[in-house]
Amino acid sequence: MSPTFLVIFARLLAKMRGEPPPTFPREQEAEKVRDYIRRQAKTRREREVAEYLIAAAEGRAKGTRSRGAGAGSLKHLLMTLRDNAGDLYEALATALLARVVQDPKLPLHEGLAERLRGDPLFGSWAQQALERTPRQALEAVLVWERIGGFRVAFNPTPKNLANIAFSSGADLYVAASENGAVLMARQRERDGLPVIPKEVLDAIAQRAGGRWIAPYDNLRLAREAAPTFKALQEAVRQVLGG
Repeated sequence: MSPTFLVIFARLLAKMRGEPPPTFPREQEAEKVRDYIRRQAKTRREREVAEYLIAAAEGRAKGTRSRGAGAGSLKHLLMTLRDNAGDLYEALATALLARVVQDPKLPLHEGLAERLRGDPLFGSWAQQALERTPRQALEAVLVWERIGGFRVAFNPTPKNLANIAFSSGADLYVAASENGAVLMARQRERDGLPVIPKEVLDAIAQRAGGRWIAPYDNLRLAREAAPTFKALQEAVRQVLGG
């Protein structure tokens, strides 16, 4: 599975300091990579980018939570590269992060893609990010089922459609492709707890098979030895429906 943009930024910071690229244990990657980039970000701009990326990964960055917002932001550009650049993703994402670190005048939120529209390296990707796929087309990719009283959105493609799923009323987002597998439960607004307990997510992951990590109570990821979409779909049906 492709490295997250936090891991790519950590590797970039290490390279800028002439240090070997850091490695993070899969089970603790989410926590360890955040600690690393906060320690390694020395300049004001590096700290600004680091905190933005951490907030973006957690859905807290400006313009990344509401429906349709964030088009043209750094997070949106990175996601566009991840979903569409194939083998060039890591190299292009590294170059993009290096660019925004080196140029403090570049915005991190909405407006970045517009500024890069004429760039020889990122222009076509910026244009693609600004020409968002119609929401209806993305919604049509999801396969919906009601299982055990929960609305479950299944995604058999590599595209990240979690925001689309939850804004459309999903209690559980389930995705599996050649890039890995994801189980993500909706968080309740009143207390932030997942609507599906973490023990149930663990039971689904165990039944589906594969090597899973738990960055948050509502999230399970399998980047290596991930189950197939069919195996994960059947595990969800058996555990929630049982």
